Amino acid sequence: MGNDYRFLTVWRVAGTVPEVMAVLGDAESLPRWWPSVYLSVVPVKDAAPDGTGRVVDLHTRGCQYLSAELMSG
Repeated sequence: MGNDYRFLTVWRVAGTVPEVMAVLGDAESLPRWWPSVYLSVVPVKDAAPDGTGRVVDLHTRGCQYLSAELMSG
C-alpha cells in the first residue's frame, strides 16, 4: 500500500568533472559520513568505462523521520 514517486534533483557544484566524480561517485561512503540521513546504499548497475551510467539504490531519511528509497542513474 505505497505510492511510487520520482524526484529529479540537479546539483551545481564548483569543480572540474573529475573532482566532482571523485566525491559523488563514492555512493557507498554516504552512510559513513552522514548515517542519520543515508541509511543504506545498494549498487544496482556498474558504470560504463567512461564512469557514467552507474545506478545505486539509496535509502534515506529526512526531517520528521520520514524515509525514502531512491534510485540514482
